[in-house]
Amino acid sequence: MAPGRYRPRVWHADDNVMYIYDHKFSRPPNQTEEQSVILRPSQRYNYPGPPQGQGEFQGHTRTNLYERPREGLEQTIAPNVGPWGPHEIGVGPHLAALSLGVAADLPRVTVVKFVNRGKSHADNWAVACRNMRHGRCELGVGVDGTGANFMELQFTITGHREGCAYDIKRTRRNSLWERRGGVWTCLEYQPTGTPDDHDNDDESLTPRRNRIFAVDRPGFPRTRLPALAGHIFTTAPGVYTHADATEVVSRASFDEWVNACSSENIDWTPIGPDPHVFWHNIIWMIRNAKNQWVLDKARSEIELGSLTESVITSAPS
Repeated sequence: MAPGRYRPRVWHADDNVMYIYDHKFSRPPNQTEEQSVILRPSQRYNYPGPPQGQGEFQGHTRTNLYERPREGLEQTIAPNVGPWGPHEIGVGPHLAALSLGVAADLPRVTVVKFVNRGKSHADNWAVACRNMRHGRCELGVGVDGTGANFMELQFTITGHREGCAYDIKRTRRNSLWERRGGVWTCLEYQPTGTPDDHDNDDESLTPRRNRIFAVDRPGFPRTRLPALAGHIFTTAPGVYTHADATEVVSRASFDEWVNACSSENIDWTPIGPDPHVFWHNIIWMIRNAKNQWVLDKARSEIELGSLTESVITSAPS
């Protein structure tokens, strides 16, 4: 939304509460033309009165306060949700001009590194890595002789301070296919946005040298290869391949980003990267000359980039 969609009409500061009255070009039903939005900074803030300068503010009524410079308005830092949905507030001064006692904005993700070979970083203390041999994960295709691939994401955090906490979020779209008698059948399909962040065992969320980490091992990590001819593969409760399948293909596309919050009354908010990190995984299982299940490494991969919906929903070829 372009700056100036809502223009301030009256504002003042009183008892460390900033009152902003904005004119709404498109207002919800049963709302007056002039609406009051209250941003309550921490009591430690020393709000000295009307500051000077230029810029745009973002805030929302859940006691958060964010800065958004007038330049570089490529994407909203945080969802500003009021009683009638997303909105933006134009206030004028830069955050720095407020002379707040503590910073009211959140740290940002400034660098992302996707690693799919070698070992996980020594600073990655995720439980999933601590449980591996030597406390580090083997990254790549078919790691540890299983039907799974392994990757690591490293997020560099700029502006970390005491009181800030982080959570790495992930969603996916995926499918599972099997081939029987020369015919491909889809056994599972999950649409874009399916949650894929069940716990934090695959995350290292305390910054070490300004980095936090996530790992993932999609595929069939509990299947040791080669597997017996009658092995059954599964990706979810109630989803099973058949014993007479000759090929099994799991494909998934992932969307990953970082949320942060602060003890300064800033709720969980996306802090980047923008755009998110998109990566994908393909596991292609075949039978060898002994009729055992093995991983076709030439057609399996874990890489940056998305798999399109049409790829996920189409029979492997």
